[in-house]
This record gives sequence, structure tokens and C-alpha cells, in this order.
Amino acid sequence: MFAFLSPQAAIAAPRKIGPDCTACGLCNKCKYPKQSPTRLNGSVLVVDSPDDKIDGLIDEKIQYMLSKHGVSIYNCTVVPASSCPGDNPESWKHCQPMLIDTLKRLNPDKIIPIGKYANMSIIDYLWQHPMELQDRWYGRRIPSRELNAWVFPIGMAGRLKNYDVSTLQHYRWLQHALRHKGRPYEVVPDYGPMVQILRDPKEIASALAEAGASSLSAFDYETNNLKCTKPGAKIYSASVAWLHKGTPKCVAFMMNDVVSGPWRLYLLSPSHKIAANLKFEDRWSRHFYGVEVRNWAWDTMISAHIRDPQMGVVGLKFAAFAELGVPFYAKAVSKLFETESADGFNMIHKADPQDLLLYNGIDSLAELDLGILQMHEAGRFKDVWSSTLPSQHYYTCGELGC
Repeated sequence: MFAFLSPQAAIAAPRKIGPDCTACGLCNKCKYPKQSPTRLNGSVLVVDSPDDKIDGLIDEKIQYMLSKHGVSIYNCTVVPASSCPGDNPESWKHCQPMLIDTLKRLNPDKIIPIGKYANMSIIDYLWQHPMELQDRWYGRRIPSRELNAWVFPIGMAGRLKNYDVSTLQHYRWLQHALRHKGRPYEVVPDYGPMVQILRDPKEIASALAEAGASSLSAFDYETNNLKCTKPGAKIYSASVAWLHKGTPKCVAFMMNDVVSGPWRLYLLSPSHKIAANLKFEDRWSRHFYGVEVRNWAWDTMISAHIRDPQMGVVGLKFAAFAELGVPFYAKAVSKLFETESADGFNMIHKADPQDLLLYNGIDSLAELDLGILQMHEAGRFKDVWSSTLPSQHYYTCGELGC
């Protein structure tokens, strides 16, 4: 899938190994010792900062929200994103290592960030990319692969434009989070080692034949331009992921004339195919290989549009983390997708082939799993599930898990 990224797109800084306790200046006014829970007690709530009016971590408004759901603050573990009280929008960045160390030590099965900075700290760390567009995260259920825990981002009720509506919605999100039980994964998956990078044309042809014979598959192109009809447009690499006895397999390879024949056979195969923004892969397939892709089954971007009409929720990198818990995996190649000149071509020709193919392969794996999940929720292919998805009963039994 072709992607233009803004030249100003922020990329997360390397993870800190320890807190910067004097960087924001709040510690100079801190009246209470830094709070660090020693044991897990119920749900883990992450708040923006300790309350500066009471010797504790949580204000009356959050306590009231909990009480409405029959939960006492004493039956929760509360951890602050910023260790010191006070209003400094940068403090969570300096305290983030302390927060993550506490979460890893407590090892909860669900984490509920309540508030802007609490969410920024958790998502920035787990996604390994800036949070951006905060409202799109609220109310989601993220199966974090790093912590093997569910993350339920919740904003502070009443801080949106319509107080009554936002309060009601936030209460519902909190209710779902508090009632949820269990960890997302029995065995935490890792897409990286699953991507098989091939260079031998015979091996590529064999893999494509296997993918074409599967019931469900996803494929993805990496190109140097958005429009296939532009002179000089080129497909640099392709990848395909498919299910084999419930477990995904994936191959990625550089595109050339030698593999175009086996690739056409795959495009015409009976396998039901998934893509993210499939009109892109469909147009490029028609233009470069002269075939009409057979058996399109699902478009993850259209499904995301239908499910949630907000801005910024249909991109594959966002969905891969928000729905599958996959950290941001485009760091090695993201700058190469920026426009190099006024003619609209990017810098993909400068990419390290290994980095490009790994990225391309993870795209297809994420599209496959995301498509299976979306189709299951829409009532299609309900008997199909992937071993790299969270346990199926979380989606069969609804939001609460069972």
C-alpha cells in the first residue's frame, strides 16, 4: 500500500532508560513522596498526576465515576503519569520510565488511562509513535503485545464540547473497561520473524501458489508514486500473507519480470483477498499485470470508515496498534515515503531492501488479521480465526469478554 507521510511527521524519540526528575521543575513544589504501588489491587488506573489538594492520587471526580459503577477507589491500583502534582504539559515525558517500570512490575491484565497525559504516556510508549488526534483513541480496547494487557484509553468526562453526551459516553467506556477480564494473548505474537523474505524465483512461485490455494489472503504493494499511470511509476516490492491451518504465513519479495507470471496466477487465484484501500492494489494490478483481481473479499479501510466515522482511524499503522497491539513498524522506511520532488515520486529507491521487505510483509500480516477481525464482527467468515489475534471469545462475547 502506497503511503505519503508528511515531511513534518513526528517520529518518537528513543525510549528513555530513566526519569528526568528535575527537568520540568514540579518536584521542587512536591509536598508528598512519590507514589509507587507495591502490589496489584484490581484494575490499574493511570491518572494524569497526583491531586495537589489531597494526600493521594485521584481526585473526587474520578472517584465519583468509579462509585457510579460500584467500584471503590480502594479496590483499584492508581498510578500517575506524572509523579508530582502540578500543571506542566511536558512532565509525563520525564516521568514515563517510572510509570512503565511500575506497570511491568505490577503486570496487570488491563490498564485504564484516564486523562489526556495519562493516555499520551501509555500510547506513546506502547505504540512507539506520538499519540496525535487524541479523541480517536478514547473508548478503544487495545491488546498490547508488549505488556500482554488490554489498554482502555478514557478521556476525562465533560471535557468535550457536549458535556452531557461526553459524560455518558465516558461512563460507558469505563464500565466496559472495569468489567473486562483476562489477557489478550495466550502466546504473544511477533510479526517480524513471520515475514519470510524470498529472492529465489522458484521459491517465490511456490509460495504464491500456496497463497493462491488458501481460503483467505492479503497482499500489499510498495510503490514510488500514488498514480500507476504516471510515467516512471514502479512497483518495487510486494508481499502476501495467508492462513495455513489457522496460522498466518507471509512472504515478501522485490518485484521484477521474472516473478510477474506467478504473481498474475496469484491475482487470478480463487483465494479471497484482503487489502487496505484495495482500490490502490486493484488499479496497479490492472495497469501493470493486465488482470482483474479475482475474489476481492474485504477492504480494511472501508470497514474502519463504517465502524467509526472519525478522522484518522482508517490508516493501517493506527489500526494495527489500536486493534492488534502492533507497535509502529515503519520507522526504518517512513522518511523514504516522503515526496522527494515536485513530480510526486518518493525516495523508496533509497530503501534498504531488507527493511523495505520486512515493512511490506508486516503490512500484509496486519491486513490479514485486521480483515479477519472486521469480517468476524460483521458476520462474515465467522468460522475463520488467526492464531496471532487475541482469543476469539473476546469478540464472540462482546465488549466485556467472558
